[in-house]
Amino acid sequence: MGKNLLILYIYLTGNLPLSNIILICNEHTSNKEIKALLFLCFICDYPTLFCLLGIEKLELKKRVRRIKLINKFDKKNMEKN
Repeated sequence: MGKNLLILYIYLTGNLPLSNIILICNEHTSNKEIKALLFLCFICDYPTLFCLLGIEKLELKKRVRRIKLINKFDKKNMEKN
């Protein structure tokens, strides 16, 4: 998965990704790590491709919380614009 992501990222952006804009989840990924990535995603002022991968490996409760958080950030972002 990581190699394909890197190839796709370079193809889409023409740049190498920074370490703080990609999170590849596994069953041990913390809520804090996911929240940090999502927060950066929604406050970034530059056109940046943020990647959250492997979310299907998280337990269902964590996935539902992340979806709710994304919707919350997105709603606030839409109201701001």
